[in-house]
Amino acid sequence: MSSVLEVESRKLSWGSVEFWTVNRPEKLNALNSKVLQELDQHTLRLEKQLKVEPMSVRALIVRGAGDKAFVAGADIAEMEHFTPDQAADFSRLGSRAMSRLEELPVPVIAMVQGFCLGGGLELAMACDFRLAAETAQFGQPEVLLGLIPGFGATLRFAEKLGQSRALEFFLNAQRIPAREAMQMGLVDRVVSESTDLELTALDWAQSLCVQSTPSVIGVLKKLLWKQPERLRRLEDESVAFGQVFASTDKKEGVRAFLEKRKPQFQGH
Repeated sequence: MSSVLEVESRKLSWGSVEFWTVNRPEKLNALNSKVLQELDQHTLRLEKQLKVEPMSVRALIVRGAGDKAFVAGADIAEMEHFTPDQAADFSRLGSRAMSRLEELPVPVIAMVQGFCLGGGLELAMACDFRLAAETAQFGQPEVLLGLIPGFGATLRFAEKLGQSRALEFFLNAQRIPAREAMQMGLVDRVVSESTDLELTALDWAQSLCVQSTPSVIGVLKKLLWKQPERLRRLEDESVAFGQVFASTDKKEGVRAFLEKRKPQFQGH
């Protein structure tokens, strides 16, 4: 079975960079269990590799295949018939993989073009930096399906935006353009259509690495991200994500999404 997370290693004058590409362009790179399992496996593989060979990879760039989407969300079709326990386990898988990604001792850049929605934006937020094409679109539309985010958004958005702005962003469920996302603090850099997005990502990665040793980068990231309180909050989100799957509104929201109609929520 072919990989849905392609890994490419590129040797440059200042060190090696890995590109991880979510490769489901026919599904707008939606995150299903297989993508999340491979993400989890590769984060663990790179974590172990860097302990033995700290200079073997200097930076990581995460992107989506094709030009339509970075990742357009989680795979709703796969999730339709999840039980609450299955949904909680799915959330834990994604949350674990993204936490490992966040804790890798190298700079991690999300290279975003096209749709970056739902679980895709959660993946981008688990990266250290977000570089976006001017035409990219961002949003967390889970409430439209009677769902909540499940891969760490309630933690990372509150950290980035504050609790009130994070809640407003979730409840509005709007798609916003890249420059508005940058004004909010969700995106770090936006480049015009005429700019080479990959070259910009590589230049940025180089600027982040050349002034420091991998050990210092790893220590700084550990101090910033690996905190016991964050782990507890991520588990709380996974439990809540599972509980939502017992609701009638979740069933109606997901069914309406798949049938391409407006949901008729009943409030329970």
